[in-house]
Amino acid sequence: MSSAALRLADRAPFIPREDRTYRLVPSDPAAGEIIIDHHSGIGKVPRQDPEIVFPRSALAALAKRGVIGALSPFHVSFMRGLRCHKEIESELAPAIAGDLKRAEADVALLMPY
Repeated sequence: MSSAALRLADRAPFIPREDRTYRLVPSDPAAGEIIIDHHSGIGKVPRQDPEIVFPRSALAALAKRGVIGALSPFHVSFMRGLRCHKEIESELAPAIAGDLKRAEADVALLMPY
């Protein structure tokens, strides 16, 4: 999971500052280019190489080598810095938890941004 508002280039962007949606990003690093939509001053380097803040290739390599178990078919990304705490607790978090449960994820690793 990442709070950097990541998405595949061909998916809908995160737009408003209080965007309470999330994106499912395929675990397969070959699935497409990652875009960072976060509104913070992230700097050039992570925008040029999102692997810095979202190590999708590294996680896939660890799974391939057997260091970690199988990956979920997707990773989750959302916008950090949201101040609508009630909606996060009652809408966003349960929706993400439901997707992770359906994917039978045993562990969720958060890459905070």
